[in-house]
Amino acid sequence: MSADLQWLLVRNSSSFIRKGAAEGPIFSAEPVNIASRHSFKFATTITSQKSVGVLGNPTGAGVTVVTRKPKAATNVVAPGYSTHNIRKGSSARRTYKAVVRLTGNYRPDLTKPAVARASALLRAQQKPKEVKAKKVRGRKAKAANKAAPVVVAE
Repeated sequence: MSADLQWLLVRNSSSFIRKGAAEGPIFSAEPVNIASRHSFKFATTITSQKSVGVLGNPTGAGVTVVTRKPKAATNVVAPGYSTHNIRKGSSARRTYKAVVRLTGNYRPDLTKPAVARASALLRAQQKPKEVKAKKVRGRKAKAANKAAPVVVAE
């Protein structure tokens, strides 16, 4: 059965569908869906097509690129996927280049969303910067600051 026919049969009855507002987009909860959008382009794990997913590393640093093997049986879960762990490394550009290398020949139309997802994951894994206290400027402000009690915001 072709992937287009499978999609037409399954698209309205998938267990991964997440509907929000009536006029808004329909999202998908598929584990390997890059954009989390319920569309034929991204929701290919349902139709047994080539799919690409970018997930956070279980260790907490870096990303994991998951690709579906196109010749794998649909009822077998573990051997049907190939995973590539990309460690945090020295820079984010190294990670982006690895994601492009892994998705470029496999699904060229998903390369840009895969890099965007990797970028969002790396940004989320960064430690937040410390907020510096504002420097008091002016003679009157410095005098008022000395008189007021110091409060540390956390």
